[in-house]
Amino acid sequence: MHCPDCEYPLWNLTSRVCPECGRAFRPSEFELLPNTVQFCCPGCMQVYYGTGANGHLVPPEFDCVTCGRHLHMDDMIVRPLSGPDVQAQPERVPWLDPGKGWVPRWLATIGWALVRPVTLMRAAPLRSLWPSVGFMAITACVVQILALTPILLFPLMIGIMAAGGAAGRGGAAVGAMSAGLGFFSLATLLAQGVFLLAWGLAAHALLRLTGKTRAGASRTFQALCFSSGANIASATPCVGLYFGWIWWLVSAVLMVREGQRVSGARASLAVLTLPVLALIGAVGGYTWLLVSVLPLAASSAAPGALNRTQSVTHGIIQHATMGTGRGPSHAIQLVESGAVGSWTLKDWATATTQPAVARVPTTRVGREQLLNFETLPLERKRAAILDAINALPPNPVAHRLGDFVFTYHGINLNNADARLWLVVYVGDDAAPPAEYAVGLADNTVTTVAAGSFDAALAEQNALRESLGLPPLPDLRRITTTQPAGSR
Repeated sequence: MHCPDCEYPLWNLTSRVCPECGRAFRPSEFELLPNTVQFCCPGCMQVYYGTGANGHLVPPEFDCVTCGRHLHMDDMIVRPLSGPDVQAQPERVPWLDPGKGWVPRWLATIGWALVRPVTLMRAAPLRSLWPSVGFMAITACVVQILALTPILLFPLMIGIMAAGGAAGRGGAAVGAMSAGLGFFSLATLLAQGVFLLAWGLAAHALLRLTGKTRAGASRTFQALCFSSGANIASATPCVGLYFGWIWWLVSAVLMVREGQRVSGARASLAVLTLPVLALIGAVGGYTWLLVSVLPLAASSAAPGALNRTQSVTHGIIQHATMGTGRGPSHAIQLVESGAVGSWTLKDWATATTQPAVARVPTTRVGREQLLNFETLPLERKRAAILDAINALPPNPVAHRLGDFVFTYHGINLNNADARLWLVVYVGDDAAPPAEYAVGLADNTVTTVAAGSFDAALAEQNALRESLGLPPLPDLRRITTTQPAGSR
C-alpha cells in the first residue's frame, strides 16, 4: 500500500496523510490481496483480517470486540500480515518492474492487456502515465513494423526491379521511393499519436459529463495506453489491420471502467464514441470516393490508364524485338506470353460491375472471358487464341481487346516512325474517357483530349499515308467482334 503520488509506503500509520507528500488517503482506496493484511484497532491494537474481495474488512464498520470502540476500516492501522510489504499488494505491472529487461517486461504487459486487462489496470499506480505512454509508443512501432512492412516492401521491390538497368536513375528512384515509404511510416505513427490524444480527451470529457470519476484525465490516458498492448493483434498478417484493433477497444473499456470506477455503460460510451465516429467517417468517405470521385476518374486518362497503356505499349515492342519486328497477330498473345496481364487490358472493377450484356463486346476472347484467360487449361487457351486470330480480317488494321484498340498491324517496329500509334486506350463503353491515352512506337505514351481526337486521328492517318500504311477508322467504334481491315 503506497501513496499514489509519491509511492511512499503507508503501512503502520495512525494519520490519514502521507508523511512524504501530504496527500490524504483512505485504506479503502487501495486494492489489496485477501488474507494478507491486518487492520488494527487504534485503541487496543486488536487485529482483524482483510478477507474481502479487495483485501478489505467485511463488514467495513463495527465495534471492537476487545475495547468496544466503534471502528471503520479507514480509521484503523494497516499492516502487512507477514514478510515484506509487497506480499500484501496486488500483482505489479510487468512494465514497471525494474528487475527485468524491457523486452520481457513489454511482452508480459502485452499478455496482461490481452487476457488480464482488469488486473493490469488494478495494479497500475496512478502516477505511471509516462511509463504507459512509452509502452504505447513501443507497441505502436512494433505493430506498424510487423503489419505494414510486407505491404510497403512490395512496391519497393517493384521499384527496384523496374529500375533494374540504369544504376544512376534507378538508384535515385529507389532511394526516393524508400524515403517516401519512410515518411509514410513516420506520418502514420504521428497520426496515431494525435488520434490517441484526441481519444483520451474525448473519453475523459464524456466520463465527466456522465458522472464522477475516481481520478483525473491522466488515469483515462493511462488506461488507453496500457490497453494498447491488446493492439498487437493488429500485426496478424492479412486480417490484423482490419480486426485487431477491436481487441484494443474491449481492453480499453474494461480498463477505463476499473481505473475510474465507473459503470460498464459509461466506460463503453467514453471509449467507443470517438473510434465509432472515426469508423463512420472513414466508411462515409470511402463511399463518397466510390460514388463521386471514381466515376470522374474513370472518365479521364487517369494515371492508372496511362500506366496501363505504357505497360501494353512496352509489351508490344518487347514482342517485336524478340521476333521479326512485328507485333503479335492478336493482342491476346501478349497475355499468353506474360508480357501483360488480363487485368491490365481490362479494368477488373468496371468489368465486374457492368451488366453482362455491356461487357461481352470488349471482354471476350473467342468463346472465353478475357479476365479468366490466365486460369484456362492450355488447350482452351490455344483454342481461344486461334479463334481470336481467325476472327480478324485478312489484312487487319485495328482490333480491340478489353479497354484498348491495337493499331500496330503492318508496322515494322525495328525502324518505325516514333509518331506512329501502336495502341489506344479507349476506356469503357458505357463511360468514354475525357482523354485518350496513346502508346507510340518510341515506347512513350501521350494523351489526346476527347474533343481533339478526330483531328489527331486525321493527323495520324496523314502520317500513315506518307509511310504507305492504310488509314485507321474511328477507333472508338472498334469492338472485339468488329475489327477493322484495310480496304
